[in-house]
Amino acid sequence: MRDDAVIIGACEVGLSADYSGSCDEMVFEAVAGALRDAGLNKSDIGLSVVASYDLFDGSAFSNSLTTPAAAGWLTNEYRLEDDSGVALISASAAIRSGAVDAAVVVGMHQPPTRSNDAWNALRFADAASALSFGALYERPIGLTASIATAQHAARRVATSAATVEHFAEVAAAEISTGACGPRTARAASVTAEQVLAARVVATPLTELMLPAPAAGAVAIVLTSATRARMCRHPRAILRGSGVSNGGAPGGREWLVEPEAATRRAAKAAYRQAGITDPASAFDVAEFTAISPAMVEPLCDSLGLRTNGVVRNPSGGARSCYPGAANGALRVVECLDWLERHGRRGSRALSHSVDNLTGPISATSTVHVLERFS
Repeated sequence: MRDDAVIIGACEVGLSADYSGSCDEMVFEAVAGALRDAGLNKSDIGLSVVASYDLFDGSAFSNSLTTPAAAGWLTNEYRLEDDSGVALISASAAIRSGAVDAAVVVGMHQPPTRSNDAWNALRFADAASALSFGALYERPIGLTASIATAQHAARRVATSAATVEHFAEVAAAEISTGACGPRTARAASVTAEQVLAARVVATPLTELMLPAPAAGAVAIVLTSATRARMCRHPRAILRGSGVSNGGAPGGREWLVEPEAATRRAAKAAYRQAGITDPASAFDVAEFTAISPAMVEPLCDSLGLRTNGVVRNPSGGARSCYPGAANGALRVVECLDWLERHGRRGSRALSHSVDNLTGPISATSTVHVLERFS
């Protein structure tokens, strides 16, 4: 086995229902569950990395609440104001370098809105996104994450690359696929007609075409390959990872080709994993398309335009999108699929993109996972 990081435990808390506890309690439960799944104790952890947005929860800026809860007390720890997919890359790099033998990654998202109030959750996220574009030089008046996403979708329609009816069909299929899943925020199947009839957020996108707002925490425990051999149930080997940022507000990439960042991240991940033909390398792919207009471009950029890969069996972002915890959630969905349907050596692709400012300056991460046994 190469010197890869190995995922040996994972746990999620509060994704499909309102969580009554505070953010530190949520993080504590997720980390405790992941350590229990891994068969490790808190004292075994050498690094703790938390991903969250203080702009949403107002509790993570100083780390004082989440550090002890995330097994970071009296050990190495830091917090990233980014998607948890980036935190996973940071932790795995520390393991590969030999700096630590075991690490825990936590993605946390707890906005001040109830998870069953999707419309207000969306409105709050858009209000927060309006403050998140270039604060000093590029803060477009009235622009939000949803509006930027809708502009890309409108351009796809205007150039005859897709139709609004096609967007509705894609969204309905994803929501219905994930409706019966254990981590869904939309528990009822819908039709394309219902998607079209939903409230319009920004033309041409309706509420059901956008990610399903969810709150929760997802924790993942990683170890070195040597340590993993001594663990009771190693789950998957992290063969490769890549990360890239999207275009700035003043450029055109976010409008014309927002999938370019994903293409760059995938290229880096495939190179690290030794993959030359992604179309035949994966059994399943969990990717994050913020709108249905991004599904086909993302599949192209990931090299997945083939019928041989199971795509988004969880329903993807339109089934559950827990903010900064999304990257870790996509990995957990891959782990579950590999354990239920895979075999030794089966590979999964996990892709995440943050939606803080829609496609503008979005961070894309790609992870290549391989079932351990």
